[in-house]
Amino acid sequence: MILTNPVVSVNIPATTEEFVVADKIVVNTSENAEVRIFRIGGKFKDSFGNKKEQPMAAHMLYGQDLTQRSTDGLLIGELGGKEKAITSWAEVHTLIKAQPHSSQGLLNVQNFSSNIFFIPEDDSRPQENVHPVALRYGSSGWDIMVYMPNSTGEWLIGGRVFKRAADAR
Repeated sequence: MILTNPVVSVNIPATTEEFVVADKIVVNTSENAEVRIFRIGGKFKDSFGNKKEQPMAAHMLYGQDLTQRSTDGLLIGELGGKEKAITSWAEVHTLIKAQPHSSQGLLNVQNFSSNIFFIPEDDSRPQENVHPVALRYGSSGWDIMVYMPNSTGEWLIGGRVFKRAADAR
């Protein structure tokens, strides 16, 4: 096993409106920022710049910690395949909004550790173009990095991987 049993869980509330990614996931490091994000890198703009996510029912989201180095493919397999591994920008936003300036919470902020999500470009074809997304917290705010699907890099021990409960969506 490359992942622990769930170490954190959160109830993601139902949404009633479309989630426009480009309106909510924005760089803003001001003191009054709803969420302090200092960098959004990688393939974010190309892959998610026009994405709109549909409303979703309330559900649980779980975080599991990596016990050894791993690749995207191994993590997705451990989570039960792409269908079970995918998450959304609305879920990411819910979590970072609850920890806008690093404070302890569900996201791992120790030692610039990665919080890992797998997010599809197109929700109508969720099995295709699933991007690994890493959130890390530094002194200036959240650093969000979007990687290419099926990238060959490795995630380090201590990263936290998020997935929905089996009955979500």
